[in-house]
Amino acid sequence: LGLWFGLHAFVAAQAYKVRILTQIVRLPVPTWQHLEASRTYASSFEKLGANQMLRVPIIKGSQESHCGRPPAAAAAGPAAG
Repeated sequence: LGLWFGLHAFVAAQAYKVRILTQIVRLPVPTWQHLEASRTYASSFEKLGANQMLRVPIIKGSQESHCGRPPAAAAAGPAAG
């Protein structure tokens, strides 16, 4: 009886481990729309001024504070603005 309980516990633990590894902690795979939204285009970089292209991020602060766009529009990507 103890051997049966031990085997049952082992199988249950293995099944739960597989469930955790495949369903609960799996990293989400980005969709094509997510990948396209995170891209930057060379034309958007070329539209920036020279002071924005050569800025030091640690000293000057965030990109959104210098672009002239509100942060919500900047986070939405090039389609919003």
